[in-house]
Amino acid sequence: MWGVVLFEAVLLNAVRGGVGVGMRAGLSSGLSAASGVRWGSVVRHGLSKGLSTLLALALAMTVVAVSAQPAPRSATVPDVWVDADPGCGGAFYADVDDCWALFHAWAMGGERIAGISTVFGNVSGSDAARFARGWMQQLSAAHPLKKMPAIHEGRAQALVNAPHPSSSGEAALAAFLDGFALTPASGGATLLMLGPVSNLASVLQQKPARATVIRRVIMLGGQPPGMSHWLAVNGRLRMRDYNVFKDPQAMAVVLKAGVAIDFVPVQAAFGYWLNADRLRTEVSGQPALQWLTDVGMAWERFWRWGFATPGYPPFDLLASGLLFQPERFFCTEVNARMAMFPSITGDAPGLELAPPAPSQPRAADSRHRRCRLASGDAVDLIRAARDTLNAR
Repeated sequence: MWGVVLFEAVLLNAVRGGVGVGMRAGLSSGLSAASGVRWGSVVRHGLSKGLSTLLALALAMTVVAVSAQPAPRSATVPDVWVDADPGCGGAFYADVDDCWALFHAWAMGGERIAGISTVFGNVSGSDAARFARGWMQQLSAAHPLKKMPAIHEGRAQALVNAPHPSSSGEAALAAFLDGFALTPASGGATLLMLGPVSNLASVLQQKPARATVIRRVIMLGGQPPGMSHWLAVNGRLRMRDYNVFKDPQAMAVVLKAGVAIDFVPVQAAFGYWLNADRLRTEVSGQPALQWLTDVGMAWERFWRWGFATPGYPPFDLLASGLLFQPERFFCTEVNARMAMFPSITGDAPGLELAPPAPSQPRAADSRHRRCRLASGDAVDLIRAARDTLNAR
Protein backbone atom coordinates (compact mmCIF):
# COMPACT_ATOMS: atom_id res chain seq x y z
CA MET A 1 0.00 0.00 0.00
CA TRP A 2 2.72 2.45 0.99
CA GLY A 3 4.63 1.63 -2.20
CA VAL A 4 1.62 2.69 -4.31
CA VAL A 5 1.26 5.99 -2.43
CA LEU A 6 4.97 6.68 -2.86
CA PHE A 7 4.76 6.05 -6.61
CA GLU A 8 1.75 8.35 -7.06
CA ALA A 9 3.48 11.20 -5.21
CA VAL A 10 6.67 10.92 -7.22
CA LEU A 11 4.72 10.63 -10.47
CA LEU A 12 2.92 13.91 -9.70
CA ASN A 13 6.25 15.62 -9.01
CA ALA A 14 7.60 14.23 -12.26
CA VAL A 15 4.65 15.67 -14.18
CA ARG A 16 5.13 19.05 -12.54
CA GLY A 17 8.91 19.19 -12.53
CA GLY A 18 10.06 16.83 -15.25
CA VAL A 19 8.01 18.42 -18.03
CA GLY A 20 8.90 21.87 -16.79
CA VAL A 21 12.59 21.05 -16.83
CA GLY A 22 12.29 19.68 -20.31
CA MET A 23 10.33 22.70 -21.53
CA ARG A 24 12.88 25.10 -20.04
CA ALA A 25 15.69 23.20 -21.72
CA GLY A 26 13.82 23.27 -25.02
CA LEU A 27 13.05 26.96 -24.75
CA SER A 28 16.66 27.78 -23.94
CA SER A 29 17.96 25.87 -26.93
CA GLY A 30 15.25 27.47 -29.12
CA LEU A 31 16.12 31.05 -28.15
CA SER A 32 19.77 30.51 -28.89
CA ALA A 33 19.01 28.96 -32.27
CA ALA A 34 19.13 30.86 -35.50
CA SER A 35 16.24 33.19 -36.21
CA GLY A 36 13.48 31.73 -38.28
CA VAL A 37 12.92 28.73 -36.04
CA ARG A 38 9.25 28.47 -35.35
CA TRP A 39 8.08 28.53 -31.69
CA GLY A 40 6.02 25.42 -32.32
CA SER A 41 9.17 23.37 -32.85
CA VAL A 42 10.64 24.85 -29.68
CA VAL A 43 7.61 23.82 -27.64
CA ARG A 44 7.55 20.38 -29.20
CA HIS A 45 11.25 20.00 -28.42
CA GLY A 46 10.65 20.98 -24.80
CA LEU A 47 7.67 18.66 -24.44
CA SER A 48 9.65 15.78 -25.93
CA LYS A 49 12.46 16.22 -23.41
CA GLY A 50 9.96 16.61 -20.57
CA LEU A 51 8.05 13.47 -21.50
CA SER A 52 11.32 11.52 -21.77
CA THR A 53 12.22 12.63 -18.25
CA LEU A 54 8.74 11.72 -17.00
CA LEU A 55 8.85 8.23 -18.53
CA ALA A 56 12.32 7.55 -17.12
CA LEU A 57 11.22 8.60 -13.63
CA ALA A 58 8.00 6.62 -13.88
CA LEU A 59 9.91 3.47 -14.86
CA ALA A 60 12.38 3.93 -12.03
CA MET A 61 9.65 4.43 -9.44
CA THR A 62 7.76 1.39 -10.74
CA VAL A 63 10.86 -0.66 -9.86
CA VAL A 64 10.97 1.01 -6.42
CA ALA A 65 7.29 0.28 -5.84
CA VAL A 66 7.65 -3.37 -6.79
CA SER A 67 10.77 -3.86 -4.65
CA ALA A 68 8.98 -2.34 -1.65
CA GLN A 69 6.49 -5.22 -1.61
CA PRO A 70 7.19 -8.08 0.85
CA ALA A 71 9.49 -10.73 -0.62
CA PRO A 72 7.88 -14.13 -1.24
CA ARG A 73 8.30 -16.45 1.73
CA SER A 74 11.25 -18.73 1.13
CA ALA A 75 10.92 -22.49 1.40
CA THR A 76 11.68 -24.06 4.77
CA VAL A 77 15.37 -24.82 5.11
CA PRO A 78 15.95 -28.50 5.98
CA ASP A 79 18.20 -27.80 8.97
CA VAL A 80 17.50 -30.82 11.21
CA TRP A 81 19.09 -34.25 11.02
CA VAL A 82 17.73 -37.15 13.10
CA ASP A 83 19.94 -40.04 14.23
CA ALA A 84 18.17 -42.94 15.95
CA ASP A 85 18.40 -46.56 17.13
CA PRO A 86 14.71 -47.58 17.05
CA GLY A 87 13.78 -50.91 18.57
CA CYS A 88 10.06 -51.08 17.78
CA GLY A 89 9.43 -54.51 16.35
CA GLY A 90 12.30 -56.16 18.20
CA ALA A 91 12.46 -58.34 21.29
CA PHE A 92 10.32 -57.67 24.34
CA TYR A 93 13.08 -55.61 25.96
CA ALA A 94 13.61 -53.40 22.88
CA ASP A 95 12.12 -50.02 23.69
CA VAL A 96 9.70 -48.07 21.51
CA ASP A 97 10.45 -44.54 22.68
CA ASP A 98 12.70 -43.91 19.65
CA CYS A 99 9.72 -44.64 17.41
CA TRP A 100 7.53 -42.22 19.33
CA ALA A 101 10.34 -39.69 18.94
CA LEU A 102 10.59 -40.32 15.17
CA PHE A 103 6.83 -39.82 14.88
CA HIS A 104 6.99 -36.60 16.90
CA ALA A 105 9.95 -35.20 14.96
CA TRP A 106 8.38 -36.03 11.58
CA ALA A 107 5.02 -34.54 12.54
CA MET A 108 6.34 -31.40 14.22
CA GLY A 109 9.48 -30.85 12.15
CA GLY A 110 7.87 -31.18 8.72
CA GLU A 111 10.15 -29.99 5.93
CA ARG A 112 12.88 -29.09 8.40
CA ILE A 113 13.87 -32.76 8.58
CA ALA A 114 16.63 -33.26 6.02
CA GLY A 115 17.21 -36.95 6.67
CA ILE A 116 17.40 -39.80 9.17
CA SER A 117 20.37 -42.03 9.92
CA THR A 118 20.29 -45.12 12.10
CA VAL A 119 22.86 -46.50 14.51
CA PHE A 120 23.40 -49.58 16.65
CA GLY A 121 22.28 -49.27 20.26
CA ASN A 122 18.95 -50.66 21.36
CA VAL A 123 19.31 -53.22 18.56
CA SER A 124 21.88 -54.10 15.90
CA GLY A 125 22.73 -51.58 13.20
CA SER A 126 20.86 -53.50 10.49
CA ASP A 127 17.78 -53.98 12.68
CA ALA A 128 17.73 -50.28 13.56
CA ALA A 129 17.59 -49.40 9.86
CA ARG A 130 14.94 -52.05 9.18
CA PHE A 131 12.74 -50.92 12.06
CA ALA A 132 13.11 -47.25 11.13
CA ARG A 133 12.09 -47.88 7.52
CA GLY A 134 9.19 -50.08 8.52
CA TRP A 135 7.87 -47.58 11.04
CA MET A 136 8.22 -44.54 8.81
CA GLN A 137 6.57 -46.42 5.93
CA GLN A 138 3.56 -47.02 8.14
CA LEU A 139 3.37 -43.33 8.96
CA SER A 140 3.79 -42.40 5.30
CA ALA A 141 1.00 -44.78 4.25
CA ALA A 142 -1.33 -43.06 6.70
CA HIS A 143 -0.26 -39.59 5.47
CA PRO A 144 0.76 -40.03 1.81
CA LEU A 145 0.84 -36.30 1.05
CA LYS A 146 3.51 -35.58 3.66
CA LYS A 147 7.11 -35.81 2.49
CA MET A 148 9.10 -38.67 3.99
CA PRO A 149 12.82 -38.02 4.60
CA ALA A 150 15.31 -40.57 3.33
CA ILE A 151 16.55 -43.14 5.86
CA HIS A 152 20.22 -44.16 5.79
CA GLU A 153 21.71 -47.14 7.59
CA GLY A 154 24.55 -46.00 9.83
CA ARG A 155 27.17 -47.54 12.05
CA ALA A 156 26.85 -51.08 13.37
CA GLN A 157 29.61 -50.87 15.98
CA ALA A 158 31.37 -48.51 18.37
CA LEU A 159 33.95 -46.01 17.22
CA VAL A 160 36.85 -47.83 18.90
CA ASN A 161 36.19 -50.91 16.76
CA ALA A 162 35.87 -49.06 13.42
CA PRO A 163 37.27 -45.51 13.55
CA HIS A 164 36.66 -44.64 9.89
CA PRO A 165 33.29 -43.83 8.31
CA SER A 166 32.03 -46.66 6.13
CA SER A 167 28.23 -46.59 6.15
CA SER A 168 25.70 -44.73 4.02
CA GLY A 169 24.37 -43.11 7.20
CA GLU A 170 27.72 -41.53 7.98
CA ALA A 171 28.13 -40.40 4.36
CA ALA A 172 24.66 -38.82 4.33
CA LEU A 173 25.25 -37.03 7.65
CA ALA A 174 28.63 -35.77 6.41
CA ALA A 175 27.06 -34.45 3.19
CA PHE A 176 24.33 -32.72 5.23
CA LEU A 177 26.90 -30.92 7.38
CA ASP A 178 29.15 -30.08 4.43
CA GLY A 179 26.18 -28.43 2.73
CA PHE A 180 25.98 -25.89 5.53
CA ALA A 181 29.63 -25.00 5.03
CA LEU A 182 28.67 -23.85 1.52
CA THR A 183 25.74 -21.75 2.80
CA PRO A 184 26.95 -20.02 5.99
CA ALA A 185 23.94 -17.69 6.06
CA SER A 186 21.59 -20.64 6.63
CA GLY A 187 22.09 -20.53 10.40
CA GLY A 188 23.67 -23.93 10.93
CA ALA A 189 22.52 -27.48 11.52
CA THR A 190 20.61 -28.97 14.43
CA LEU A 191 21.14 -32.65 15.26
CA LEU A 192 18.60 -34.74 17.15
CA MET A 193 20.62 -37.69 18.46
CA LEU A 194 18.40 -40.48 19.83
CA GLY A 195 21.06 -43.18 20.21
CA PRO A 196 24.84 -43.45 20.67
CA VAL A 197 26.55 -40.52 18.92
CA SER A 198 28.79 -42.85 16.89
CA ASN A 199 27.78 -41.57 13.43
CA LEU A 200 28.40 -37.97 14.42
CA ALA A 201 31.72 -38.76 16.10
CA SER A 202 33.09 -40.57 13.06
CA VAL A 203 32.28 -37.74 10.62
CA LEU A 204 33.71 -35.14 13.03
CA GLN A 205 36.83 -37.23 13.51
CA GLN A 206 37.18 -37.45 9.73
CA LYS A 207 36.76 -33.67 9.28
CA PRO A 208 36.83 -31.63 12.53
CA ALA A 209 35.76 -28.41 10.74
CA ARG A 210 32.26 -29.86 10.40
CA ALA A 211 31.68 -28.96 14.04
CA THR A 212 31.62 -25.25 13.13
CA VAL A 213 28.33 -25.57 11.20
CA ILE A 214 26.48 -27.35 14.02
CA ARG A 215 24.19 -24.94 15.83
CA ARG A 216 23.17 -27.42 18.50
CA VAL A 217 22.97 -31.12 19.34
CA ILE A 218 20.02 -32.44 21.35
CA MET A 219 20.39 -35.87 22.92
CA LEU A 220 19.29 -38.15 25.74
CA GLY A 221 22.11 -38.75 28.21
CA GLY A 222 24.23 -37.50 31.07
CA GLN A 223 23.89 -37.58 34.84
CA PRO A 224 24.76 -35.46 37.90
CA PRO A 225 28.12 -35.81 39.66
CA GLY A 226 28.47 -38.60 42.18
CA MET A 227 25.53 -40.64 40.93
CA SER A 228 25.98 -44.35 40.43
CA HIS A 229 26.41 -45.40 36.81
CA TRP A 230 23.36 -47.56 37.42
CA LEU A 231 20.03 -45.81 37.74
CA ALA A 232 17.75 -47.12 40.45
CA VAL A 233 14.01 -47.05 39.77
CA ASN A 234 11.67 -47.62 42.71
CA GLY A 235 14.47 -49.46 44.53
CA ARG A 236 14.29 -52.29 42.02
CA LEU A 237 16.32 -53.17 38.91
CA ARG A 238 18.88 -50.70 37.64
CA MET A 239 19.82 -49.63 34.12
CA ARG A 240 22.71 -47.84 32.48
CA ASP A 241 22.79 -44.51 30.67
CA TYR A 242 23.02 -46.48 27.44
CA ASN A 243 23.49 -43.77 24.81
CA VAL A 244 26.78 -42.88 26.49
CA PHE A 245 27.68 -46.34 27.79
CA LYS A 246 27.35 -48.00 24.36
CA ASP A 247 30.07 -45.79 22.82
CA PRO A 248 31.91 -43.62 25.37
CA GLN A 249 34.74 -42.87 22.93
CA ALA A 250 32.25 -41.38 20.47
CA MET A 251 30.80 -39.19 23.22
CA ALA A 252 34.29 -37.98 24.10
CA VAL A 253 34.98 -37.07 20.46
CA VAL A 254 31.78 -35.01 20.23
CA LEU A 255 32.56 -33.19 23.48
CA LYS A 256 36.09 -32.42 22.31
CA ALA A 257 34.71 -31.00 19.04
CA GLY A 258 33.18 -28.16 21.06
CA VAL A 259 29.61 -28.36 19.78
CA ALA A 260 26.86 -27.06 22.07
CA ILE A 261 24.66 -29.84 23.45
CA ASP A 262 21.26 -29.86 25.13
CA PHE A 263 21.08 -32.97 27.33
CA VAL A 264 17.89 -34.64 28.49
CA PRO A 265 19.16 -36.94 31.27
CA VAL A 266 17.66 -40.40 31.52
CA GLN A 267 16.33 -39.53 34.97
CA ALA A 268 14.29 -36.69 33.44
CA ALA A 269 11.98 -39.28 31.86
CA PHE A 270 11.02 -40.95 35.13
CA GLY A 271 7.55 -39.99 36.27
CA TYR A 272 6.12 -39.41 32.77
CA TRP A 273 5.04 -42.98 32.22
CA LEU A 274 3.47 -44.15 28.97
CA ASN A 275 1.15 -47.14 28.87
CA ALA A 276 -1.48 -48.58 26.56
CA ASP A 277 -4.40 -47.42 28.70
CA ARG A 278 -3.28 -43.79 28.51
CA LEU A 279 -2.35 -43.93 24.84
CA ARG A 280 -5.37 -45.68 23.33
CA THR A 281 -7.57 -42.64 23.72
CA GLU A 282 -5.00 -40.49 21.93
CA VAL A 283 -4.35 -42.90 19.04
CA SER A 284 -7.93 -43.89 18.29
CA GLY A 285 -8.51 -43.84 14.54
CA GLN A 286 -4.74 -43.65 13.84
CA PRO A 287 -3.71 -47.12 12.56
CA ALA A 288 0.05 -46.51 12.68
CA LEU A 289 -0.07 -45.09 16.20
CA GLN A 290 -2.37 -47.90 17.31
CA TRP A 291 0.19 -50.38 16.01
CA LEU A 292 3.01 -48.70 17.95
CA THR A 293 0.88 -48.66 21.09
CA ASP A 294 0.31 -52.41 20.76
CA VAL A 295 4.00 -53.10 20.05
CA GLY A 296 4.91 -51.05 23.10
CA MET A 297 2.91 -53.29 25.42
CA ALA A 298 5.83 -55.75 25.65
CA TRP A 299 8.15 -52.91 26.67
CA GLU A 300 5.49 -51.75 29.12
CA ARG A 301 5.31 -55.19 30.73
CA PHE A 302 9.10 -55.24 31.07
CA TRP A 303 8.94 -52.04 33.10
CA ARG A 304 5.90 -53.07 35.15
CA TRP A 305 7.40 -56.42 36.13
CA GLY A 306 11.02 -55.38 36.47
CA PHE A 307 10.74 -51.86 37.89
CA ALA A 308 7.25 -51.80 39.44
CA THR A 309 6.30 -48.72 37.43
CA PRO A 310 2.92 -47.86 35.86
CA GLY A 311 4.41 -47.88 32.35
CA TYR A 312 7.59 -47.15 30.42
CA PRO A 313 9.52 -43.84 30.32
CA PRO A 314 9.26 -41.64 27.20
CA PHE A 315 13.06 -41.20 27.03
CA ASP A 316 13.89 -40.07 23.45
CA LEU A 317 10.42 -38.60 22.92
CA LEU A 318 11.47 -35.90 25.38
CA ALA A 319 14.52 -35.05 23.27
CA SER A 320 12.31 -34.48 20.22
CA GLY A 321 9.93 -32.49 22.40
CA LEU A 322 12.78 -30.24 23.50
CA LEU A 323 13.66 -29.49 19.88
CA PHE A 324 10.21 -28.85 18.49
CA GLN A 325 8.26 -27.74 21.59
CA PRO A 326 10.96 -25.94 23.63
CA GLU A 327 8.39 -23.80 25.44
CA ARG A 328 7.45 -26.89 27.48
CA PHE A 329 10.98 -27.39 28.85
CA PHE A 330 13.19 -25.83 31.48
CA CYS A 331 16.97 -25.82 30.95
CA THR A 332 19.97 -24.88 33.07
CA GLU A 333 23.58 -24.43 32.02
CA VAL A 334 25.99 -27.24 32.80
CA ASN A 335 29.53 -28.31 32.15
CA ALA A 336 29.86 -31.74 30.57
CA ARG A 337 32.81 -34.10 30.87
CA MET A 338 33.54 -37.78 30.64
CA ALA A 339 34.02 -39.35 34.07
CA MET A 340 34.16 -42.73 35.74
CA PHE A 341 31.11 -43.89 37.66
CA PRO A 342 30.76 -46.88 39.98
CA SER A 343 28.71 -49.82 38.77
CA ILE A 344 28.17 -53.39 39.92
CA THR A 345 30.94 -54.54 37.56
CA GLY A 346 33.45 -51.85 38.56
CA ASP A 347 34.04 -48.30 37.43
CA ALA A 348 32.59 -47.50 34.02
CA PRO A 349 32.80 -44.39 31.80
CA GLY A 350 29.89 -41.99 31.82
CA LEU A 351 28.95 -38.40 31.14
CA GLU A 352 28.92 -36.03 34.10
CA LEU A 353 26.75 -32.89 33.97
CA ALA A 354 27.64 -30.33 36.63
CA PRO A 355 26.49 -26.72 37.12
CA PRO A 356 29.21 -24.18 36.24
CA ALA A 357 31.00 -22.48 39.12
CA PRO A 358 29.49 -19.06 39.99
CA SER A 359 32.73 -17.32 39.03
CA GLN A 360 33.03 -19.12 35.69
CA PRO A 361 32.61 -16.82 32.65
CA ARG A 362 29.42 -17.30 30.69
CA ALA A 363 29.67 -18.52 27.11
CA ALA A 364 26.05 -18.79 26.05
CA ASP A 365 26.80 -19.88 22.50
CA SER A 366 28.83 -22.90 23.56
CA ARG A 367 27.45 -23.76 26.98
CA HIS A 368 25.81 -27.12 27.36
CA ARG A 369 22.39 -27.33 28.99
CA ARG A 370 20.53 -29.92 31.05
CA CYS A 371 16.81 -29.87 30.29
CA ARG A 372 13.63 -31.36 31.66
CA LEU A 373 9.96 -31.28 30.83
CA ALA A 374 8.36 -28.50 32.86
CA SER A 375 4.90 -28.11 31.35
CA GLY A 376 2.43 -30.87 30.63
CA ASP A 377 3.14 -34.53 30.10
CA ALA A 378 4.75 -36.82 27.53
CA VAL A 379 1.26 -37.70 26.27
CA ASP A 380 0.79 -33.99 25.50
CA LEU A 381 3.77 -34.19 23.14
CA ILE A 382 2.19 -37.13 21.32
CA ARG A 383 -1.17 -35.34 21.16
CA ALA A 384 0.41 -32.19 19.71
CA ALA A 385 2.22 -34.22 17.06
CA ARG A 386 -0.95 -36.11 16.16
CA ASP A 387 -2.97 -32.92 15.82
CA THR A 388 -0.26 -31.17 13.81
CA LEU A 389 0.01 -34.10 11.41
CA ASN A 390 -3.75 -34.42 10.94
CA ALA A 391 -4.12 -30.68 10.30
CA ARG A 392 -1.79 -30.77 7.28
